Amino acid sequence: MRNFNWIISWNRVKSDLIKYIVIGIGINIKTIDFPDEIKEKATSLYKEGYKLSRVDIVRQFCIEFEKLYKGYILDGNKQDTLELCRKYSAIIGKQVYVIKNNKRELVKCIDINENGNLIVKEKNGE
Repeated sequence: MRNFNWIISWNRVKSDLIKYIVIGIGINIKTIDFPDEIKEKATSLYKEGYKLSRVDIVRQFCIEFEKLYKGYILDGNKQDTLELCRKYSAIIGKQVYVIKNNKRELVKCIDINENGNLIVKEKNGE
C-alpha cells in the first residue's frame, strides 16, 4: 500500500484535562517525484489519476471532519471516529516509541481504546 497522506498531532494534558490538541495533516496532491528513500511507499492523488483541486480537497475534508467532530462532541458518537482510526491506522500492529518519564521506550501498538488512547504492549509483555 502506498501512502499519500500523513497526520501529526500534539496535545497538552494536565491533571487528566485536555487543554488542547493540534492536528497537522499533509496530503500529497500533485507531487510526481519523491526522494529515493520514500519513492516506493509514497504517491500522490495526481499520480494515482485523480485530477482534483486543492480547494475542493480541503473543502470536502472540512465537511467530513466536521461531521465526525459533531457526532463525537455533540452526540457522543465515538464509534464512527474510532472505527476510522482503527481501519486506517498506520501504527496498529507496529512498533512505536512512547515517551514515559522523559525516557523513550519502544512498544508495540495493539489497538485504540474507547477513549482514543493507544493500547500498547511493552517489552515485558504488559
